[in-house]
Amino acid sequence: MIFFTTYPKEINIFALLYLFLNLLYYVYLRLTRKRKLIKYFNKFYTEGREFIESELTILFEDSFILTQSKNVESKIPYENLVRLSIGTEALYIYISNIQALILPNRIFHSPSDSQAIIHFLIQKNGNLIKPLK
Repeated sequence: MIFFTTYPKEINIFALLYLFLNLLYYVYLRLTRKRKLIKYFNKFYTEGREFIESELTILFEDSFILTQSKNVESKIPYENLVRLSIGTEALYIYISNIQALILPNRIFHSPSDSQAIIHFLIQKNGNLIKPLK
C-alpha cells in the first residue's frame, strides 16, 4: 500500500498492470507445471512398471551378494549389511536403514533353508544381529 501512495499516478498504473501480468503468468505456470508433472509421473509409472515387475536374481557369492535384473546388476559386499529381520512373510536383509533385500518365504523349500541363509550371512558379517522370531 505504501508503494501506491508514495509514487506518481503514472507509475501506479504501470505497477498495477505489471502486478496483474505477473499474477496471470503465475497462474499459467501453476496450471502448466501441474499438468506437466502429472504427465511426467504417469509416463514414469507406466514405463517403470516393466522394470519393477522384472525378475530379480539374488546370488550369495563368497565376498558379496550379486543382484541381477533385466537392466541392472549390482554387487553388495557383506560388510555393507546392517541387520537382518524375519517377518511373517519374508526375510529382510538390510543394506541401509531404508533399503533391504526382501526374500519372501515362498522361495524357501523349508524353514531350514532360510536358517541356512541367516547363518551364512552372520558368518560373513559378524556385526549382524541374529534376528528373533
